[in-house]
Amino acid sequence: MKDIYWGDKQDYWKDPMLVNSYRYPSIRSDASGVIKFSNLSAAIISGDHRRYSYSEQYPGENWFVSLTPEYKNIELRVLDINGNPLSNANVKMWDVSPYYPDYESKIVVESTTNSEGKLFFDWGEENVPYEALVPFRDLRLIKVYKEGYIPSAKYLSVLDAQEAKILRGENHWIIKIQMNPK
Repeated sequence: MKDIYWGDKQDYWKDPMLVNSYRYPSIRSDASGVIKFSNLSAAIISGDHRRYSYSEQYPGENWFVSLTPEYKNIELRVLDINGNPLSNANVKMWDVSPYYPDYESKIVVESTTNSEGKLFFDWGEENVPYEALVPFRDLRLIKVYKEGYIPSAKYLSVLDAQEAKILRGENHWIIKIQMNPK
């Protein structure tokens, strides 16, 4: 069975920033085919993204938020296999805790898509800015249901947000979920 979060993120599987380095060979020549920075890690390292929160050049800018699109008014688009919008699709989103053993989760969005197959939401909790949640609440599970279609699910994390901003240049985060007919 394919992992629904990491299964489509093979670019990260060999990234030393995200996995334990003890798994890799200790001799540099042996490691060259095993270790590879992901496109996202390479872009962050190579770019002008690592800033201090209170630098003179960027006063008042939070360095972490500068690596991601806005966490407000995030756009979810639910589409059929031809790319057409699906209106009135039921959407549920959970905040998923990464902490073992309970992996506590709670529903943070429960709604339906509009006539254009879209749903807009904020990542943070009511009266709690996103920055206060990092790194404690950086994983979401979205499940979409619609009569005549196979339910669809997608995990989202800060890595997805950083890919949107750094690799695709999105300041407004758009998430697409495709549904297949039954």
